[in-house]
Amino acid sequence: MTHRIINAHCNQNGTTPAFNFAGEDAVYHWTRRNWYTHPVALIAENWKTDTIVIGWAPGYIKGTDKTAEEEVEAIISELEE
Repeated sequence: MTHRIINAHCNQNGTTPAFNFAGEDAVYHWTRRNWYTHPVALIAENWKTDTIVIGWAPGYIKGTDKTAEEEVEAIISELEE
């Protein structure tokens, strides 16, 4: 199954306007690892629209936590099955 994947950074409240693309029917998943007080990534998935939005923690720089990024990839792989 093909999904549209959108990457965005969350604000200090842990949200991003990009989550609107996932819609109000979205199911949320988050990483177990944190970046300061936020999960490294909050993932919104809407199976009706085949949309996945990844909201990265505020200030997170890609490559900083490889374990968390592998967890995000695993969640997305599971959602795409």
